Amino acid sequence: MSVPVGTSGGAATTAGPTMAEQLAALRLPTLPPAAPGTRGEALAGTLDGTRGALGAVRADYAACVDALAEVAALEARVAACKAALIDRLAAAGTSEAQALGFDTRQQGIGDASTTAELATVLCIPERSASNLRAQCVALVREHPHTLHALGAGRFSWQHALAILDQALSVQNVPDMPRDVVDAFERDLVEAACGVTVSKFTAAANRRRERLHPGSIQTRAAAARAGRCLDLQPGRDGMSYLGLYLPAETAQAVWNHATAAARALQGPAEPRTLAQLRLDVAAALLLGQETADAKAGHPAPRAQILLTVPILSLLGVSDGPAELEGCGPVPASIARRLAAQAPSFQRLLTDPHSGEPVALSPGTYRVSEAMRAWLRARDRTCTFPGCTTVTADTQLDHLLAWEHGGKTREDNLASECPKHHLVKHHKDGKTRTGPTKTNPQKTKQGGAPAGPGIRGWTPQMTETGRPGWTSPAGRYYPPEPTDATPPDYPHWLQDGISRRKGATDYSILEHALTVRLTG
Repeated sequence: MSVPVGTSGGAATTAGPTMAEQLAALRLPTLPPAAPGTRGEALAGTLDGTRGALGAVRADYAACVDALAEVAALEARVAACKAALIDRLAAAGTSEAQALGFDTRQQGIGDASTTAELATVLCIPERSASNLRAQCVALVREHPHTLHALGAGRFSWQHALAILDQALSVQNVPDMPRDVVDAFERDLVEAACGVTVSKFTAAANRRRERLHPGSIQTRAAAARAGRCLDLQPGRDGMSYLGLYLPAETAQAVWNHATAAARALQGPAEPRTLAQLRLDVAAALLLGQETADAKAGHPAPRAQILLTVPILSLLGVSDGPAELEGCGPVPASIARRLAAQAPSFQRLLTDPHSGEPVALSPGTYRVSEAMRAWLRARDRTCTFPGCTTVTADTQLDHLLAWEHGGKTREDNLASECPKHHLVKHHKDGKTRTGPTKTNPQKTKQGGAPAGPGIRGWTPQMTETGRPGWTSPAGRYYPPEPTDATPPDYPHWLQDGISRRKGATDYSILEHALTVRLTG
């Protein structure tokens, strides 16, 4: 397959089949029906029959290996085709921005909208989509040798990314001649064929330092600019907190936590060194003293949103609570956190479905009670695939207040700052709020002003959560809810069944009465 390059600047620099022809040429290999014995059945019968069956099995074995090699080459060709499509998507977004005369701020929002379009259509996180877009654009526009080798099925997409990473690390060195970068890339392309990614990466690192030893300082400075803190929810009430930071800082943090953990060890301390090290580090990150880790893993003093079933809080049930950004946590942890909380905010939920009960509409300003209710309902930004927790989101009127929109739950949605901007991009709002002239509106005198800005449009659904329509016109329905009914003990469930339908029935009152009277 030949993949066009230079798609953002007009005609491709290499002739080849069109994108439609490339897609049509992608065909999976076919295999003949499996011979007897290829599924693990016993090879019975005469000696000649056994030999014949064994030959068929070995032929099928070889055919599978050949087909897997074809599939691997096909995957590489698909990856090259995908890279070309993503580059063309990015180029189309840039061209639209230029045609509409976007300013710098609008260009940034437009880029974010294009990245969101890519993330939703591929069903990947936006951070991954942003990285993928940058990789594909660099591959298509600046590294045709790697792209053509990938399109020929010579190595995998992971090999291509490794080559791209090595080439970019040298390309970004100031005053590095382009012909030197090209020669280095060609060398890497040949070295990548027929070896695993890990082996190739190790060899490429050595080759790069041999050819360009002076570039490590520049690359180290660029790597430090990418330092970050990352949170990944786990299972069973646990999460992963990762720090990407300079090596010397990481080593110093490790040594400090290890020394403090060893100081806490003793005959009466049941925790392992690994557990103590983590508890010490958590206490330090929470701004607590190392001594706070003595009694166990530190309790957070920062604000968190914890939705606890009242029966679990009272110890009547062991139904899990919901920790914002993490998911279910055991009732025992919820009770411990609640005991240390300085105050509570009541949130009513349906006793049978577990869904938050709607509040009454108010004025334009959102009350604290409604804000808490919306945080519990949405849990994250309502944009497709976004995992930003509601502690870091903004409440947005789906139908603007100035257009008659009400401040109530069916017209409010949680949106992170980025997707809030993407939603208002089509409105032409400036940084300070006032609306710019929308080119889509009609000029005075009835003459149309021309095409307007496209954007993402949310619309509330009967589920109580909005669906979104993208600039490309694709509709993404709201993600399904995962609220579960409360975990009632058997003795309380029997009471619910007997009293169901009573207008003055209180599950909480019944539970407390039975619990107190024994």
